Amino acid sequence: MHPVARSGGDARPVLRILGLVFGLALVGGSVSGTSQLSHSQAGASQAGASQAGASQSGANRPRSEPQSAPTSPPPASPTPVTYRAPVPAPWRVVRPFLAPSSRYGAGHRGVDLAVSPGRGIVAAAAGTVTYAGTLAGRGIVVLLHDDGIRTEYEPVRPLVRRSDHVRAGQLIATIDGKHLDCLPDRCLHWGARRGTAYLDPLSLLTALGPVRLLPLTGAPTP
Repeated sequence: MHPVARSGGDARPVLRILGLVFGLALVGGSVSGTSQLSHSQAGASQAGASQAGASQSGANRPRSEPQSAPTSPPPASPTPVTYRAPVPAPWRVVRPFLAPSSRYGAGHRGVDLAVSPGRGIVAAAAGTVTYAGTLAGRGIVVLLHDDGIRTEYEPVRPLVRRSDHVRAGQLIATIDGKHLDCLPDRCLHWGARRGTAYLDPLSLLTALGPVRLLPLTGAPTP
């Protein structure tokens, strides 16, 4: 007697094969994912080590000293100038310098030196003529010297022109006119100033400062 065949067939062998295949696939995927994760973690660890090495290298590198701001060179000191009297020796002071109490205060802004009529006036030092002309009815010459001091000569007849360069002792004018209480053509008013501050012109004749005369009995012994 032949066994009766089932109409649907036995599907269990097929299911077993499919289950086996599916299981192998899962195992393979898990192994692959684990391998990729391991490689990723290794790369991250290597990158972290590189960053740590760079940080340590930066920490060990000597720091550069801060650059100081550039400084301006010190201002140049005034050029030393040697002065001489604008009239020949022996010269005599008719009226001395008297510093004004304020910019517009009373005073005598220079010295008056005795001269003879028609006397030639020379430059007290080398310089540049900044003014040569008439002011308030008096002839005036003004020189600018290398140390920044200006010397003034009046009343005179100028023999130079503005912007002329003169040497020390060069003839720049002749006496011409009256100054204050002096007789006509008998006094030269010699002034000196730095900026707006007037100076005693006699102090320019020595590097030790203003001239000071001592009586013979009180003169110090060497």
